[in-house]
Amino acid sequence: MGMLTQRYNEDAMLEKLSKLLVYPSERILYAVYCTMQDQSDTFFSMTSSGDVKACFLGLTDRGRLIGCQIGLMSETPLQIDMMLITKLKIKKTIFQQYRIDLEYSASRNKRLRFVIAPKITGAQFPNQQMNCERILEELKAKEALLI
Repeated sequence: MGMLTQRYNEDAMLEKLSKLLVYPSERILYAVYCTMQDQSDTFFSMTSSGDVKACFLGLTDRGRLIGCQIGLMSETPLQIDMMLITKLKIKKTIFQQYRIDLEYSASRNKRLRFVIAPKITGAQFPNQQMNCERILEELKAKEALLI
C-alpha cells in the first residue's frame, strides 16, 4: 500500500510495526509518526533515497528501533539495534519538533535523520506526544553514553 492509499492513524502504524518484530516475546513500547531521510554518503542518497519520507518509528522492549518508511509507491522496513548506534544528536527545532540525527554501523555506516512532531494536527495519533517524549528519553540516555 503506497502513500496515496495509506491510512495514517495509530492502529495502522502499530499494525505495520508489529510485522517487524523478530523475537517471540518482543513488543513495541512506543511508536510515533515522523519523517525520515537517509543521509548516508552514497551516490544514491543524493538522489531518490535522500528524499524526506513519512515514517512510522517504534522502540521495542529489546532495544531496537523499528520503522516503516512510506514512499509514494513503496514501503521500506527499518530495523536498528540501539547497540549499533555510533553517533546520535537530538535537537529541538524552532517549530517545536525534534530532529534526531543518528549514525549506525551495519554492513556499512548509515546516517539517518528523523523529525518528530509531538503533536500532529488532522491525524489520529492520540498517543503521539506521550510516545514522542518516551522515545526521546530513551534516545537522550543513549546520546549521553556516546559523549
